[in-house]
Amino acid sequence: MLLFLLPAAVATGVGLWEFTRVPLSNDEAVTVGVADRSVPQIIETMRHVDAVHGVYYLVMHFVVMIWGTGEVAARVPSLIGTAVAAGLLGLFGQMLRSWRAGLLAGLLFACAPAASQYAQNARPYGIVFALVVGMTMALVAALTTGSNRFRIGMWLLYGVLLLVTVALHALAVLLLPAYAIPVALTARRDRTWRPLAWWVSVSVVALLPLIPLARLIDQQKGTAGWIRPPGWPATLNLSVALAGGSFLLAAGALLVGFAYGQRGDRRLSAFAVAAPWLLIPPALMLVISQFEPLYAFRYVAYCVPALALLGGVSLDRLAGPQHRWWLAVPVTAALIAGTLPANHAVRFQPTGVSSVNDLRAASNYLRDRKEPGDGIIFTAPGQRYLAAAYPAGYAGLEDVTVDETPAQNHTITGTDIDTAATLVRLSSLHRVWTVKYFIWSGGEIAYRQREQEMFGALHEAGFQWQDTHRIGAIAIALWVRPDSGGG
Repeated sequence: MLLFLLPAAVATGVGLWEFTRVPLSNDEAVTVGVADRSVPQIIETMRHVDAVHGVYYLVMHFVVMIWGTGEVAARVPSLIGTAVAAGLLGLFGQMLRSWRAGLLAGLLFACAPAASQYAQNARPYGIVFALVVGMTMALVAALTTGSNRFRIGMWLLYGVLLLVTVALHALAVLLLPAYAIPVALTARRDRTWRPLAWWVSVSVVALLPLIPLARLIDQQKGTAGWIRPPGWPATLNLSVALAGGSFLLAAGALLVGFAYGQRGDRRLSAFAVAAPWLLIPPALMLVISQFEPLYAFRYVAYCVPALALLGGVSLDRLAGPQHRWWLAVPVTAALIAGTLPANHAVRFQPTGVSSVNDLRAASNYLRDRKEPGDGIIFTAPGQRYLAAAYPAGYAGLEDVTVDETPAQNHTITGTDIDTAATLVRLSSLHRVWTVKYFIWSGGEIAYRQREQEMFGALHEAGFQWQDTHRIGAIAIALWVRPDSGGG
C-alpha cells in the first residue's frame, strides 16, 4: 500500500504548491461555464460545440453542483487524478520490475512538470493520467498474470477503462497502436492468437458505444482551426515537455535506452510496455497533424507516465543488488532537481493565452470600480464566456449586446444583437465598460471591425471615453455620458 500512498502523497504536495497562483485560463473558463449548466443543457451544447470535452463537462457538472465554481473546486479533480496516477505507477513498476522501480517511477512522475501543469488545470488531462495508467495496468495483467477468471476480469476492466478514457479524451485512442506491441509480443511468446483476439474484441466492443460521439466530434473539427501543422520546433518542444525540461532531454533519452532489454522473470518487460506508450501516440499525432492539424502537447501528455516508468526501471537496474540501492538516490535527486526550472515556470511563467489574459485581475478591477446600473460590452465577438471564470466582477453589469447567452444558445460564446438594437439599449445607460481580452492574430481583422462598430455606437449614443486600463493584453475602458452626471 505504501507504494501507492507515498507517490500519491508527493504528487498531491507538489500539485498543491502554488495551486491557484496562475488564474483560470480561457479553457478553464469554458469548463466552469459549461459545467455550471444543467445536464440537459450540457448534452444540447455537445450537439452544437465542444463535444470532444462533453463527457468531462458532465463529470464536472456534479463537482460544480456540490463545491461551486471556484478555482480550487474546479481544479481538484485534476489534482486527484494526477495523484492517483502517481500511486498507480508505484504499483505498476512493482508489477513489471520491482518495488524500487515502482517507487522511483511514482516519485519521478509526481515531480514531473507536466504532472503539476495538468494537476493545476481544470481540464480532463489530469484525470486522463490516472485512467491511462490504470488501463495499461489492466491490459498487462490480462496478458501476463493470474487464472483464467482473473484474466477475464482484467480484460473487462481494460474495456471499461478504455471506454471511459476515450470518452473523456478522444485522442487517447492513439494508445491502441502502442498497445498492439505488447499484445503481439505476448501472442508470439505464447504461440497463440488468443491474446490478440481478446484485445481486438474487447477494444472494438468498448469503442462501439462511442461512434455517435466520434461523429459529433468529426462534425465539429473546424473549432480546432487555430492549430497549425507542427514543424521541427514542435517536435523538439514535445520532446522537452515529455522529458520535463531542456536540462533533462539527454537524461530522458538515456533512461529510455537503459531500460531496454530488462526482462527478469516477467513475461513482458517494462520497455515493451512503456516505450511504445511513450513514443507512438506523439509520433502518430505529429504525422496526422501534417494533414489534419490536431497537435498540442496536452493532447498526448498521457505519455509522460510512460517515461517515468522507464526511468524507475532504469534507476532500479542501476542500483542492481539491494546493497547498492544508494546508487539510485543521487541520480533520482538530480533528475528531480532538473525539473525545478520547468516546475517553476509552470507556476510563475505561464505561456500562451494564460500569460497575457489575467482573468482574475480583470474581474477584480471591475468589481472594485463598477457602479449600480453600469453596462458592459465585450468588444471582441464571442468573448463573454470568459466572464464565467471569475463572475464576481461582472455581476450586476448589464450585457449591452447579448441576444442569447451561451447557456441559452447552447454554445460557448452566445450571440449578439445588431448595432441598431445596441443603440436602443445604450439609451438607458449612463456608464458602460468595454472589455477586450487577448485575441489571436488570425481573427484580428474581424475583431477590430466589431470593436470600431461598438465604439461608434457609444459615440453615437453620446458616450465619451474616460479611461483605459490594461492588464497584460486585456483592455478595460470606461465610457460615460456627460449629461448623466456619472463618472
